[in-house]
Amino acid sequence: MKTFNSILIGSILCLLLAGCYMQSLHPFYTKEKVIDFPKIVGDWKVIQHGERYIPYSEQIPWKFSKDSLEIVDDKGIRSRIKATYFKVGDAVFFDSTADDPDEQGGIGKYWVAHVYPVHMLCKVVIEGDTLTLMPLNYDWFEKNKEKLGKEIPYIEVDEPIMFTATSEQWLSFLQKHKDTKGVFDQENAYILKRSKEDAAKK
Repeated sequence: MKTFNSILIGSILCLLLAGCYMQSLHPFYTKEKVIDFPKIVGDWKVIQHGERYIPYSEQIPWKFSKDSLEIVDDKGIRSRIKATYFKVGDAVFFDSTADDPDEQGGIGKYWVAHVYPVHMLCKVVIEGDTLTLMPLNYDWFEKNKEKLGKEIPYIEVDEPIMFTATSEQWLSFLQKHKDTKGVFDQENAYILKRSKEDAAKK
């Protein structure tokens, strides 16, 4: 199957992928960029994080739908995230905000992360039934922050750095740097496998 490169945006994912993560006060998209993205719809299980392999049978699927993501934390609590997909050039993006919490199961840490008005960015490669997620590389941005100051404005109140770029500024940055070496953190990538039950339906 043809390899499909795309970008996912969402704090739920990036909190999983890195200890230091990128935060933006503004969304990464504008309304005219919004699209439907059926390719990611379905259930996916994490099988690898960096060098750590995770038994497929032990994983609870992450559920991607047309406009939401449902994910389970290490305590088994589900977090529901609203999803907006959009496109810049040949890259697809995913912006996320908090949906209603799981009243029966409790409040998940990933849902809590979305309560703050911030957005985060991950890059995704879908090849067959394998989904690879890479967060923005915080170390790269910290190292290059002075050069990026006008292109991607930021403030340093506390760690991590809070980026204040507008949606238009982020779109311009992504157009130029979506394939730039070091911008996305391959060493902290998550690798997911489409669930066998879901794959059988495709």
